[in-house]
Parts: sequence; structure tokens; C-alpha cells
Amino acid sequence: MPWYLYYPNLVFSLFVMMLQKSPESGAYTTVHCVVSDDDVIDDSCYYVNSQKQPLEKLALNDNDARKLWKLSCQLVSLPIEKES
Repeated sequence: MPWYLYYPNLVFSLFVMMLQKSPESGAYTTVHCVVSDDDVIDDSCYYVNSQKQPLEKLALNDNDARKLWKLSCQLVSLPIEKES
């Protein structure tokens, strides 16, 4: 690495390291959801830092979900299952 890029790269990497989570803290929410009772975990939400976060209304639209599923099946050449 050229000498004139060494120090900016060092400063940038130190800044990024301050913002990152450790592997243990990054896995904490996943482990929390796995070991919690089923009545505590809500399927209509997602979790950030072990706290429930509501889904956007756009994510709860069944009609758009079906359209997206059909389009995804077409793009990867999978047969589209008929609705029951």
C-alpha cells in the first residue's frame, strides 16, 4: 500500500471497528429468540437488539406478497403452485 493511503486507511478502519458489534453481541438477538418461549415471541414482528419492532404495513399486504412470489417463481423458472 502506498504511504499516502496508509494513514487514511488506518483512521477509517478504526472508525469502522468502533461501529461494529462483536460476534457475541451480534448473535444475542438470534439466541434470545431461539431460547425464548413460543408465547413470548411474536411472529408478526421482527427483533432488533432483543426488542420487538413492528412490520411496515407494506410488508403485511397479502396481494403484493402473492404477486412477488409469482414473479420470483417466473424469474427462477419454478412452477407456480395453484392457490387452494
